[in-house]
Amino acid sequence: MISDNVITLKLSPQYVKQTEVKEKFRDRGKTFEANMHKSQLILRDKFNALPLYTFLYAPTGTGKSYGFVFPVLMDRGSNKKKGLLVLPTNTLIDELQENFSITFKDLKINKLTGKSLDEAEKKGSKDRWEYCLELAESSDILITNPDILNYAMHGGYDKNIKRSMDKWLNKSWKNSGGKTIIHFLKRFDFFVFDEFHLYDEEQIANILTLAKLRECFIRNSARFLFVSATPERKLEQVLESENVAIKDIEQCLSDDHKKVNKNHYTILEEKIIQKSERSRKIRGGIDVEIVKADSFLDVIVSKAEEVIERVKEGEKVLIIFNALHQLSHLKSSIEELFGEDKIRVVTGYHQLQESDNEKPIILATSKVEVGANFGVDYGLMQTGFNSRSFIQRFGRYARGGKDGKVVIHYDSSLKGGKKSMTTCFTLLKKELTNSADQLDHLDYNTFVEAIRVSMDDPKFYKEKVPLLYGEYLFSVFKNFKENNNYESFKIFEEGLSKYLDSSKLPEKTKKRYQYYLKINSTIYHLSKQYPQEGKEWSRWWNDYLETYLTFRGSIPIVKVIDMDEGGLETQYSIEWILTHKDIIEDKEVNGERIIVVDRMLESRNTDIQYEIATMPYIGAEHYRFLNFKERKKPSDAFKNRLKLLGDKGSGRSISPFRLEQKKLVALLKGLIQTFSEKRFKVVDVRGSDRNFI
Repeated sequence: MISDNVITLKLSPQYVKQTEVKEKFRDRGKTFEANMHKSQLILRDKFNALPLYTFLYAPTGTGKSYGFVFPVLMDRGSNKKKGLLVLPTNTLIDELQENFSITFKDLKINKLTGKSLDEAEKKGSKDRWEYCLELAESSDILITNPDILNYAMHGGYDKNIKRSMDKWLNKSWKNSGGKTIIHFLKRFDFFVFDEFHLYDEEQIANILTLAKLRECFIRNSARFLFVSATPERKLEQVLESENVAIKDIEQCLSDDHKKVNKNHYTILEEKIIQKSERSRKIRGGIDVEIVKADSFLDVIVSKAEEVIERVKEGEKVLIIFNALHQLSHLKSSIEELFGEDKIRVVTGYHQLQESDNEKPIILATSKVEVGANFGVDYGLMQTGFNSRSFIQRFGRYARGGKDGKVVIHYDSSLKGGKKSMTTCFTLLKKELTNSADQLDHLDYNTFVEAIRVSMDDPKFYKEKVPLLYGEYLFSVFKNFKENNNYESFKIFEEGLSKYLDSSKLPEKTKKRYQYYLKINSTIYHLSKQYPQEGKEWSRWWNDYLETYLTFRGSIPIVKVIDMDEGGLETQYSIEWILTHKDIIEDKEVNGERIIVVDRMLESRNTDIQYEIATMPYIGAEHYRFLNFKERKKPSDAFKNRLKLLGDKGSGRSISPFRLEQKKLVALLKGLIQTFSEKRFKVVDVRGSDRNFI
């Protein structure tokens, strides 16, 4: 049924086809026999036929994770394969490592996260990077996050070791040969980037730079698998722009595969079907009710009886909000509606207690979009802000093969973005009208396509990728030069030089690399010619390059005590705290800043100032500061500061330094092309009326 403000439909059960080949699987110590999915069979028997890049698209519930282990299990000789699995969150890493360790007891399954590095460092036996290398050497499968890889690639561990040795031993230190990122990558025969659809163009370029570095310096080629339940064509387009063409999977499997095919990529896709023959049911039929309304609370109240009935029957209910501040505003009302003792909250802000696991009603945010499985068949959700988010959170429901129901709220009060939610709802109605006679048995693929057409996708600027390659290669080069021994650096320099001269890299990449070399040289000579002012520019450039150490960008995190949450102690973004919470006190305890907060503000506070060390500011310290509006448009703010600095170098009585600075500012305008929030080095965030923050 389709009306002005409500759409109701029924999704048919979802199946994924299986092969006729059986395999023994193990799940937490229990062994069972089952038919294999096509992707599992290929990863087990035809792994060596895969080209350099493979995209594996498979819905949740198809055993993708089991497939990652098969290349290791099937090749246990002297040249046994080793894999590096890269997952986006530490929660997923912990779950997968625990599951694999129980299921595959004869394999060495390890995890590499900030927490595991902290634990190793506390034992005092090894430094952090030495521990990384040891795990790479000893593991059959190592599971880590992209932040660790990025930090290592851009020399974070090298720099920290060197600074430590310089400080405590009062002498220069250079990283010894055999301990570089190249040696780390050399240990692995295949790399799996799971949930890669979550990454933007800067993060994708970072991952591909890692792949290019390995191909450049290590003769034996590895394979790179990009895995997602949500097909993501943008990365495929990036590869095609680099003359890496698609090749049908069947043709790949039939070709001679003595060597890795570096000129092609392939797609291995497990598609959802509606037929139960020779297939496995991964999701039951789902009743879907889509409501356009100003208030999510009104929608929840209208379904209160359904929620209470489900809870009485022993079921769990999942309610997903668009944002933490929305959840926080409505939390007390929902607790009054259903009872505080029945509510648990799953966000990055709230800390779960073990006793919370028994509470049947789960309030959550986008934090649960990836990997979370609460075993819920009923729930309510807001749409998220793009089709990708919608599909991910919708996938949290009815995952066990049982029938379910999901109530979806289109927030008509939201007017931002390219499309308002009202516009998205109207477009969805138009798309579904074409399938009006099938709404009582709509197939999942038709529904998902209607969502994709009606909602915005996150912007992906693929034209920036070759420029970013050049920047990342320069960052890696500069680290090798400054923080490794001479022999290691010369080997790297020679290999990189050959790679840059080859036809394997886009011309834009080579030019960007040379452009960064020119900036580096210009600032170096400026600091020699004008030591005082030039030193400030050197400090600015070092701060700028330091931002490449972070994979996701960084806003300062502070310890928070929330009196409105019963004295909850947590750590969270100072920006969010300033924007949404009433601040009672700022104090310092044993050198740690602690912010005490109370209620949610009725409306968000935008009277905030950011101190950004990577804004061009030399000779004008106040240029470092951005207001809330400027912070939302990083490249415009950067461009504006360059213009202001350039204007300062005008006039008849211009000093020699100002003249040279004017030339440098003109050179730096090329940075605007790729400048984004990830190039922010945030020193401080202040509320203008709260000078203690």
